[in-house]
Amino acid sequence: MIALVTVPQASLLGALLAQIAAFILVSIAGIVFPFKLRNVWESAGGHKILGIPTVTLAGIGGVIVLGALMLMFIFDNTINSAFNVTKSLSLYFMIGVIVVGIIWYVAAYLLNRSQGVDVSLAYREIPPE
Repeated sequence: MIALVTVPQASLLGALLAQIAAFILVSIAGIVFPFKLRNVWESAGGHKILGIPTVTLAGIGGVIVLGALMLMFIFDNTINSAFNVTKSLSLYFMIGVIVVGIIWYVAAYLLNRSQGVDVSLAYREIPPE
């Protein structure tokens, strides 16, 4: 948001692409969830269609649709013509958001590990509601 306000060449395309990339990661998490945490998925009332977990099917659909949408925004000039002037900056912004997120996670993980906190325990089970 700071870049959108302070950099005249910035556009919402970068934020939109970063958001699409984030939702692709959520879709991937949905694909692997029933296999990685089977007990949690089954206890939440997991359903299957043709033997495939529905959340996996939804995740696959999300990756396909969001991936196609991202590719259209990046490569189809008729769609992204409104953003064409700022397309390069937007792509750098999207990649930068992902890279900063990865660096932030690794730094937090290493900092917590050095203090004796096992962060991976937080992801082993969904807390009760």
